[in-house]
Amino acid sequence: MRKKLISAAIDLLKVKNIITLIVVGLMSYLVIRGDVGVEAFMGIAGCVITYYFTR
Repeated sequence: MRKKLISAAIDLLKVKNIITLIVVGLMSYLVIRGDVGVEAFMGIAGCVITYYFTR
């Protein structure tokens, strides 16, 4: 169990995963602040998440 958890944590530290998390987090922050519209967020976040889960 512990080895699985460590392996999952290491996988999260890959560059592509970090970039994905940063983009989604940043877009979420900008939507909450009102700087970006919800439509733009859905488009960008949808593309990033789709790419991330279909690889």
